[in-house]
Amino acid sequence: MRPRICGSWVNVLHELIDDTGNGVVLAALNALAASIASQRPADAVPGVDGGLTYLKAIQTMRKELSTASISLDRELLASIMCLSLAELMFVDSTEGLTMHTNAVARILQLNGPERYQTGILHKLFIGFRPLMMIKAIQDRTPPFLALEEWKRTPFAIFPPSPMQSLLSQTASLPSLLLRMDSLFSLRGAVQDEYEAVRLFDCFNDTLKGMNEWEISVSNDADQPLYWYQDQATRTSKVSASKIPCIWFSSITMANALTYIWSFRIICLNEMELLARGLPQLNLGQSSASSELGIKSVPRIAQSLMVQISQSMEYLLQEEMKLFGPASAVLPLQTAYVIAMMDANRHHTELLVIKDVIERIVRKGLQSFPFFIFDKNPFLHRWDTLSKQYLGETDDCHST
Repeated sequence: MRPRICGSWVNVLHELIDDTGNGVVLAALNALAASIASQRPADAVPGVDGGLTYLKAIQTMRKELSTASISLDRELLASIMCLSLAELMFVDSTEGLTMHTNAVARILQLNGPERYQTGILHKLFIGFRPLMMIKAIQDRTPPFLALEEWKRTPFAIFPPSPMQSLLSQTASLPSLLLRMDSLFSLRGAVQDEYEAVRLFDCFNDTLKGMNEWEISVSNDADQPLYWYQDQATRTSKVSASKIPCIWFSSITMANALTYIWSFRIICLNEMELLARGLPQLNLGQSSASSELGIKSVPRIAQSLMVQISQSMEYLLQEEMKLFGPASAVLPLQTAYVIAMMDANRHHTELLVIKDVIERIVRKGLQSFPFFIFDKNPFLHRWDTLSKQYLGETDDCHST
């Protein structure tokens, strides 16, 4: 299988080990291998404990981080990527993933964007960038990667892929989410009505930018970006005739499109909260409201949710190993929330999503139920917002 899945960082592991024999990379790779083996009893190695091997790798990495230098950033970044994937195999991996993300941010900022323009470091950078941007969106915290120098300098020599250009296009989304949180007081009162209108338009501008990205990528492609596959879905709980499958031109395009559908859902939900929760504002004068048609937001969001659920069969193909499912956290989080907002209407999609999670768990990624059902930041955030700002007790998207 080509190691292009979920980033070209996989290519560099053997090269780093052969080149340096570095202990931290080998320890992290062993931890990842042991974690994978521990999920499949038939493949387990007697006497090898995945959790213990992981802890030993963490200890080795902490020792290296305490004396981290520019010359070691390749080894540290590759090791952290291995351990991040291994974390997804634990039931609750929130703290571990946060620790790894913070360590990567520290290493990148220490060295500056120029260092990540070519070679192994460039591959590692583009491998980590989606993870860090998604974490920033989930936490509603602006990342340093949104700075102009971090959007341009690492791609000064090699142009960005469609996925990387999408991340640059939507880099302002975490800051918009933070502004959204700051807009309301604890009691739901508007602190700045002018800011509300500006923020509404900023979300709309982000949507426009995503539309332009999709048009550009489609124009440059020599085949459709996606299509509906005749192959029936493998879900055991839903009739195959009810859920068609979306197939993509590549795994890179599958990730990019499921992410852009998720980003659109996030923007639309926040815009709906603004428009419905602040009736005193004159949003009719906003440049966005007339173009978007705020009343159509639930329908658009639900359509995007359906597309995400129909895309999972592609990502769960056996040839994708763990990397296809691992890239589906954000799309599944947003799709699950939209489906839950009108659970009766989207009973079929909810069955598909839950069946997908079960299949992902069987592949070894034990953390998915926790991330999608328990620690889903959009579920708790939007549920709280709908009750607090809209004053509604029923589903905020029911029609």
